[in-house]
Amino acid sequence: MAIKVLLVDDEVNFQRVINQVLKREIKNEKYEFTYALNGQEALDKISAGLKVDVALVDIRMPQMDGLTLIEELNKRKILSITSVIVSAYADTFNFQKAIQEKVSAFLVKPIEIEELEEAIGKAYLANKQNKQLLSKPSEPKQAKRIKSLLADPTSQPVTESIAYKIVRQLPIDKQLQVIRRLMEGFNLEELSDLKFDVETQEGIEKIVIQVYQQLGYDEAKLPLIALEQGFIEERVIKKTLLSGDLKDYGIHLYLRWMEGTTDRRFYLGPAKSLDERTKALLRLLNYSPNKVDIDLDY
Repeated sequence: MAIKVLLVDDEVNFQRVINQVLKREIKNEKYEFTYALNGQEALDKISAGLKVDVALVDIRMPQMDGLTLIEELNKRKILSITSVIVSAYADTFNFQKAIQEKVSAFLVKPIEIEELEEAIGKAYLANKQNKQLLSKPSEPKQAKRIKSLLADPTSQPVTESIAYKIVRQLPIDKQLQVIRRLMEGFNLEELSDLKFDVETQEGIEKIVIQVYQQLGYDEAKLPLIALEQGFIEERVIKKTLLSGDLKDYGIHLYLRWMEGTTDRRFYLGPAKSLDERTKALLRLLNYSPNKVDIDLDY
């Protein structure tokens, strides 16, 4: 999807230069440019519904200068647009004012095209982060709604769908408490599956902390999916010696799991001589020996 760029500059020749040097990128829909000759024209277009990700703004322009435009956008809390100053006037006042208005970059003409594209890219990334923050419901509203629901079941209708949304917006450590209350207060037995998922997720998170941080296992060799879905295989190892005799090496343990269509395994060691770290891992995974007697100190 093209980055929507609004170029606000009273120099028509500068617009032509931008169109020429970024001709290929515009054609390939990397950028979608719109133009305004001054701050007021830009503000009118934005107010009329023009979608903008990044605004490239000159400073000195008739009717409304660039810094006033950016200040006005901030006053109106139009936070979905990230601004970049592109100007020949880089005096201390303008620079400090730009910092005050939280512009993404201050480029001084003449500019290199690589410098311009880098500034647009960084501004667009900041823009996406701003939009993600804006799209999240505010925590106070969530808390107020949950408190209202739990205190008074008649305050608003509670469906399974609403309950799911409420619960999933909460921190993990709060989810179980609210699920139980919703199940008790609103007879939402449908949440039993969600309760199981949250309990499982909560258990896995505790296991993950201990496995990687406390026991020191390498996440690259023993990934999260192995802890979530893996199982312990007890394998009897026997090998034929050069003499032709068959030697029994006893039972060895492997943690096995599927990664896509690939069968993965992690060697744990011989069942009869496991080290304490491996025993701790087996305890966390609730392993119960089948073929061999292993003291895991449960």
